[in-house]
Amino acid sequence: MTPLESTHTVLDWIAALAAPALLVVGSYLGSLSHSLTAAAALKQRSVAIAGVVVSESLEQPVDADETAAALARFLAPTPIRVLPRSGSTPLWPMLAPWLRAASKEAAGSRGPSLGNDSRPRR
Repeated sequence: MTPLESTHTVLDWIAALAAPALLVVGSYLGSLSHSLTAAAALKQRSVAIAGVVVSESLEQPVDADETAAALARFLAPTPIRVLPRSGSTPLWPMLAPWLRAASKEAAGSRGPSLGNDSRPRR
């Protein structure tokens, strides 16, 4: 909940937009707690989570896929994907379907469903 100014945070801004959020988290020690706390804060403010991206952290003690699997147990049916630590991984093919669907949902259209696939994927 990063402050935007003296009385409002980024969470306030996201809630005011009424747009689904794409939650990007790490795979470092403590990221499960941070990720679940962020998801709970979004849920408390009625912000839909379009998906979770686990960004592979450098030198983490737990594999990013294990982090994604643990999050999937708590955040189902939210889709969760792992973003490997590599400069050669193209992001757009992985994120485009989520972003398009979130835009359609925010506009009140019926876009593709995001909520039925909670399996962690690379």
